[in-house]
Amino acid sequence: MHDLVNVTLICNEGFASDLVHAAMATGAGGATIINLMHARTDEATSPVSAARQMAELIVQREAVEAIVEALTVAGAFEEATAGVISLRPVNMASTHQSKSK
Repeated sequence: MHDLVNVTLICNEGFASDLVHAAMATGAGGATIINLMHARTDEATSPVSAARQMAELIVQREAVEAIVEALTVAGAFEEATAGVISLRPVNMASTHQSKSK
């Protein structure tokens, strides 16, 4: 598989699953969701929770715009969600499916 993009979404805990479902409804095949901890070095108030989640999606380049739009509509960038998205090119990916027994 070639010409792919890694869409990484980081948001406050509790929002990743709904956001991933929005992305999947727009063409993403699936995602890996990981729990994170956001550490602060000061006492400033922020909508960014200490409990964060990261979702990694590998998608076709032509689907990126629609997926980012779906994430936006689903609230990825709202204050309560405090989401950020990173896009990185993926030169090549492979999958493995075991034989059924």
